[in-house]
Amino acid sequence: MRTKELTTKARHMPICTPGVIWRTRAGFFTTPFIVYSNADPQEKITDVWPETWMLPFRIHPLGTPRKRLYEREAWQVLPVLNDKPRTNITHVLRLSALTSFVPSEVSENWEVLLQHLAE
Repeated sequence: MRTKELTTKARHMPICTPGVIWRTRAGFFTTPFIVYSNADPQEKITDVWPETWMLPFRIHPLGTPRKRLYEREAWQVLPVLNDKPRTNITHVLRLSALTSFVPSEVSENWEVLLQHLAE
C-alpha cells in the first residue's frame, strides 16, 4: 500500500482510539496502544523494527515490542475468534495493508489483548 493511502486512512484515527500492532510476516500481535495525536504524514519510525516504519500519529504504548501474542494462541484466547473456523487470521480480523488504520471492534478482545501484551 502506498504511503499516501496509509496517511489518508490514518487521518481518520480519532484521538483516544485503542489499537494493537500486528506483525504480518512474523504472525503476532504486539504493543497495544492509545492514539494521542492527529496524523503527521512526515513521521517515520526507525528505532523499533529493522525496517523504517510509518506511524503518522503519536501513540501511548501500553506494552513493548518484546511481548507477543502469536497467531496460534490468539485463536485460543481472543473472543472474536471463538466461533470462527481456523482459516487465515488476517482475513477474519481484517489485518492487511488494505485495512491498516481501518477501525475494528475490539471491545471484548481489548481486555484479553491487554492481559497478554500490556506491561
